[in-house]
Parts: sequence; C-alpha cells; structure tokens
Amino acid sequence: MIRAEEHLGLANMVAHRFKNTGIEYEELQGTAYLGLVIASQSFDNRKGIQFSSYACPVIQNEILMYLRREKRQCSVMSYDAPIQEQDGDKLRKIDTLPDYESGFEAIEDHLFAEQILNTMNRQDRELILQYYIHGTRQEILAQQYGCSQPVLSRKIKKIKEKIQKGVAV
Repeated sequence: MIRAEEHLGLANMVAHRFKNTGIEYEELQGTAYLGLVIASQSFDNRKGIQFSSYACPVIQNEILMYLRREKRQCSVMSYDAPIQEQDGDKLRKIDTLPDYESGFEAIEDHLFAEQILNTMNRQDRELILQYYIHGTRQEILAQQYGCSQPVLSRKIKKIKEKIQKGVAV
C-alpha cells in the first residue's frame, strides 16, 4: 500500500494548477490531499503503472468535483462588496439597488402609461403592446397587419410621436 504522506508534493502540484479558480488555495490543497488519500487506497501496483501517473487524475477529479459542488451552492454577496470599478471608483451592489422612492416612480410611470394606452384606438394600442411590451418583431407584426415592415415601422413611429406629445388617438 502506498503512503499518501510521501506524495504531498504531488497533491500540492495538482492543487496549484487550480489556483485561479477563485477558491482559496488551502481549500484546493485540502481537496487535493483527500484525492491523494483516495488514490493511495485504490492504487493497484500490479497494473504496472507508476503511482504518480495514477494519482494525478484522481486528485484532479476530486478537485473538479469540489469545484462543481461549490459552483452549485448559492453564494451570498455582501451589499458593500465592490462589483465593478469604473475610473477608480468602486461600484457596490447597494449602489445599484432601487431606492424606496423609485418604487413609487415605477407605479406612477405604469399608471401614466396605462392612461395613455386607454386613450388610443384598439389597433394602435395592440400594436404598441405587441411591439414594445411583448417584443414581437416588426416583420411578424407587418404580416399580421397585412402591410410591409417599412410601413409598419412608420406607423409605430407616428404612434410614438403622438404619445410623446401626449395626444394619442
């Protein structure tokens, strides 16, 4: 039977290959040692291969399985943790969250849009809803409305101009 402690350098070498995965090196090293123990217990020297040739893939596989398990776990992000740096300024997660007031603004915007849509004729309202809300492509809408895509595009543009003026027909 192979003694695992005699091959710690091998485990360290394999762990070092994964140092840029975002996992702390000590975690990788511990997982590599576990893989080394598994390899030493399951190694059969009658097969005619060297232990290092057998152990490297076993250790690597153990680390890969560990990385997959870690990836599946939901990571908890701190609101103060920097998520992006722009021009030397750190952007934090909390800076990207909507504030209390913006919730009311969203409701007001929704009510305003609903009022405008209610002043439009049915065909224009359906066209705007399908294009802007449901994301239907102009080519498909043009087929549904029995016109060409450029004609439909001009119609959408006219409706949009009316909405911007606040005079939807």
